[in-house]
Amino acid sequence: MTKAEITQIKISKHAKMNIMVVSDLLHILEHKELIFRKESTEDSRAKEVILTLKGISLLKHTIPIVEEFDKGFFSTLGNELKEFNINLIKLT
Repeated sequence: MTKAEITQIKISKHAKMNIMVVSDLLHILEHKELIFRKESTEDSRAKEVILTLKGISLLKHTIPIVEEFDKGFFSTLGNELKEFNINLIKLT
């Protein structure tokens, strides 16, 4: 089984963000050596976005911090969290 390529267009669609904004963000991440881009094997017009070892390390470090922040921030909803999430999905 092959892993699906992650491209700028896929990121843009998934995040529901403007393609040029995503392009600018990826350029910054590439400059900071957190990602690199290589030619896509699926689409000759696209570039595959790949995390560098530095990017993977940063991600592993920050995910627990973000999850802990989310837990604290949304804890004020208590039992209403599930309904809140359902309503957010409806809005998007």
